Amino acid sequence: MALLCCDALLGLQGLPTSTINLVVTSPPYSTTRKSYNGVKPSEYTNWFLPIAKEILRVLTSDGSFILNIKDKCEDGERIPYPFEIVIKLRELGFFFIDTIIWTKKNGIPCAGRRRADYFEYIFHFCKSLHPVWNADEIRTPYSAASTKRSASPIKQNTSNRESRTDTQYKQWVLNPLGAYPNNVISFPKDNGKDHPASYHIDLPTHFIKAHSNPGDLILDPFAGRGTTLMAARLLGRKELGFELEQRYVDLSKEVYPELWA
Repeated sequence: MALLCCDALLGLQGLPTSTINLVVTSPPYSTTRKSYNGVKPSEYTNWFLPIAKEILRVLTSDGSFILNIKDKCEDGERIPYPFEIVIKLRELGFFFIDTIIWTKKNGIPCAGRRRADYFEYIFHFCKSLHPVWNADEIRTPYSAASTKRSASPIKQNTSNRESRTDTQYKQWVLNPLGAYPNNVISFPKDNGKDHPASYHIDLPTHFIKAHSNPGDLILDPFAGRGTTLMAARLLGRKELGFELEQRYVDLSKEVYPELWA
């Protein structure tokens, strides 16, 4: 297991070109608190771009970059730096494949004119338009309503069904492995032990299954306590992570001792 205590940018700069199959990460949240040495919302895009440039360089031709990011308010206004990052990454040479909404059962309460925060963005970028995509690995069970609807006769005058018979259409809809993945996902709440922004292991597991194959090398340049790395290990992938704070590297040994065995 490789969880190195180092700056993300420096760690990336030390990697060979085109060697990482998948990057799954959640960079530090922006902050406006004077007590925390974080990146201000208005400065976040410029801070992140050199890191993104290195991620593009180290990805393989069919590699993906999964970015979990959340916006922030500053001086009474919500700063749209996640969208600025999308535009800038496209200018760098990334292909922007998808937006996934991660919904949360427990949101962050707000006051005043804004609603409580109950979701975060997950952006999918690729180095080419032909990334690894294992849709069957992340299919989910059909809802009762979908199963019931598929049993009804198919109206042949519907534009998107004209070329299919009833049997062909039902086979296409009712894949035995489950429903086709959609872009709104939810994961169990993590206990967040001694880390302010940990996510449940099911989140990286979902994307590692979808966008890599056994034996691939998975990178998290903001590894925290190593949840992405643990998910990669459990799925038969190789793992590599960078973490600036030694205390979180040490925490990984406590939370995921299997990684250090």
